[in-house]
Amino acid sequence: MNKSIVFGALIIGVSVIVSPFIFDNIKQSNREKNIEKMSIQKEIADVIAFEKAANLYKDSTGSCPKNASELVGVTIKNEPKDSLGRPYETNGDCVFNSFKGISSADY
Repeated sequence: MNKSIVFGALIIGVSVIVSPFIFDNIKQSNREKNIEKMSIQKEIADVIAFEKAANLYKDSTGSCPKNASELVGVTIKNEPKDSLGRPYETNGDCVFNSFKGISSADY
C-alpha cells in the first residue's frame, strides 16, 4: 500500500509540473492558426484594394498598371507586400494575385 501512495503522488507531481508546458504548447499552436487566418484576410483586403486602385489608375491614365509599383504615388501611398514579403503580381489586366493564389477576381 505504501508503494501505491508514492506512485500516485509521483504521477500527480509529474502532471502538475508538465501541465503548464502542455498548456503553453496548445496556446502557441492556436496563436499560430490565428496569425495565419489574419494574414489571409489581410491578403484578401490588399488584392481587393489593389483592384480598386488599379481601376482608378486605369481611369486616369487609360491603361492598367503592369505591376503594383506603378500605383505608388498615383493612387496608393505605399506598396503592401503579401505575408511572405513578396509583391503582388498582375498580368496588366487590373487583377492582382498574391503568391498563395489569392486573387481579386475571386472576391
